[in-house]
Amino acid sequence: MTTMRCHLSHAAGAALMRPVGRLDLSTAAPLRQALLRVAADHPVALVVDLTRTEIASPALLGLLCQVADRVAKWPGIPLAMVSPRPVADWIRERLPVSPDLAGALRATAPLPPPRHRRIHLPPTPVSPVRARLFATDTCLAWDLTGLLDAAALIAAALTDNAVAHARTDLWLRLTTADDRTTGDRTARDRTTTSPRTFTDRLMGGHLRISVQDRCTTLPNRRRDRSGGLDVVAYAASQWGTAPAVGGKAVWALLDPT
Repeated sequence: MTTMRCHLSHAAGAALMRPVGRLDLSTAAPLRQALLRVAADHPVALVVDLTRTEIASPALLGLLCQVADRVAKWPGIPLAMVSPRPVADWIRERLPVSPDLAGALRATAPLPPPRHRRIHLPPTPVSPVRARLFATDTCLAWDLTGLLDAAALIAAALTDNAVAHARTDLWLRLTTADDRTTGDRTARDRTTTSPRTFTDRLMGGHLRISVQDRCTTLPNRRRDRSGGLDVVAYAASQWGTAPAVGGKAVWALLDPT
């Protein structure tokens, strides 16, 4: 089986992943999982440097496009590629590509930086109540009163599900970003990415709610007897799960009012 090592570092708040080895069918899935786990730590951006990566087939770069779409929804961050070699236009239409790290960081700098609040909660029956109050307070502080009821409901449901099934310490996070205007960036980075700028997919103005715990078992809506995930699916515009370092995250997205 082909082996690949992934070296993780950070630059300007962005997570920099450097895969070393051969990207083929046997290493694509592990790389995808590694990228999703890194994204769950909420860096401002995720940059994949392919300088030392041998690509078995250009079609495998579609993996990065899939991950870019996934992390744009949650945790709401951009993904960029560093490649010293030319890549196909269909990839450049999906994510920013730069021949160097400086260009990738410039293309993924948040405009403006997102706002976030986070609270640690123990696996106790009172935690869903605390989660509801925390979400309510956050929406009031951010003047998101139109999302307050849904956010409080989702925060409590996600927390209740984690308390019942994960039974570990958990972390509730709310994140939002103002609507992002990208005209200046498009002009500045024409040599780096396409005019169809990737930041449009970051959904400025949306509210993201997530609960992260230390259990790696992903939730199953069909087996959730509490009905909490049904509540999340009803109230949120989108929801999903993601692997995280030492556990998992369950997230929901609320459209702006």
